[in-house]
Amino acid sequence: MLAAFWPAVRCRLGIGLPVLALVTLIRGPLTTNAGVWLLHRMERTALVLAHARLGDAMLPWAIALFIAALAVWALRFLEPRLCSTPAPAPPAAAGRPGPDPAAVEPGSAATQPGRIESPLA
Repeated sequence: MLAAFWPAVRCRLGIGLPVLALVTLIRGPLTTNAGVWLLHRMERTALVLAHARLGDAMLPWAIALFIAALAVWALRFLEPRLCSTPAPAPPAAAGRPGPDPAAVEPGSAATQPGRIESPLA
């Protein structure tokens, strides 16, 4: 439900949302069949029969959930700018980050390539 109304969540979940709904859709009939198997092996009370009827009613809900999850997932393709990553920052002046030449003392390690100045010196 959160992914339907919050684009950032929709982008983070990505394909996971419809995949999870598909798993739910597949597990629904498997669970219902297991319930029918169990129903034949236990005493039939009103509560057990009511539970079995609820299990039979789950498949349409699982189908609707899967269709809704696909629709929410498809929203990210209708508005791709919401899920796009920001452009990388432009590189530094000479292609390499470094100290400001105006703030470096002449003769220091920053002005002489290859020379490493010890912090203890």
